[in-house]
Amino acid sequence: MARETWPNEIKKWEHLKDLKYSVVVGTEKERMTALYQPADIYIINRENVCWLVENWKFDFDTVVVDELSSFKNGKAKRFKSLMKVRPKVKRIVGLTGTPAGNGLMDLWAEFKVLDMGKRLGRFISGYRDEYFLPDKRNGQVIFTYKPKDGAEELIYKRINDITISMKAQDHIKMPELVEVEYPVYLNDKERKKYEELK
Repeated sequence: MARETWPNEIKKWEHLKDLKYSVVVGTEKERMTALYQPADIYIINRENVCWLVENWKFDFDTVVVDELSSFKNGKAKRFKSLMKVRPKVKRIVGLTGTPAGNGLMDLWAEFKVLDMGKRLGRFISGYRDEYFLPDKRNGQVIFTYKPKDGAEELIYKRINDITISMKAQDHIKMPELVEVEYPVYLNDKERKKYEELK
């Protein structure tokens, strides 16, 4: 994704044509070389976030996190690494198609990355206590939590000032469906191959 997707996206947009970018992937030597290249944008994959934090002065004033949901675990190394340098970042943007893919509990770490705990609390325990009840358990060990009544609305209200939710059907105008039939004639050899592949 870092090596191809974002560079290809940059090339598609006319207003970005003058921006220089450097892709920080590959071997450690290649990544360091890419970081020393003068650029407006440095593109790195999430697998190298820990390396970047440990090996670079992290003087980036803006960070865009694609697939923010990959930072949903507050115990993960990449989350902890990013949080070490988060106070240095003046502006951060998180992009994701599934912010609460496994449920509302996922939102805490993602929004901690965005606002350092301002909206959903500095600690997961406080977030859990405020919005959730124990669900599946074995004695004192709690395996899952379920939202308290009204918690979903309260959580969304807390984060709505920095959240934009977009649905494709609201923004993409598709032409009316046109069905066209094209008959295909297969000889015996082609039909046999086709049947084998089904």
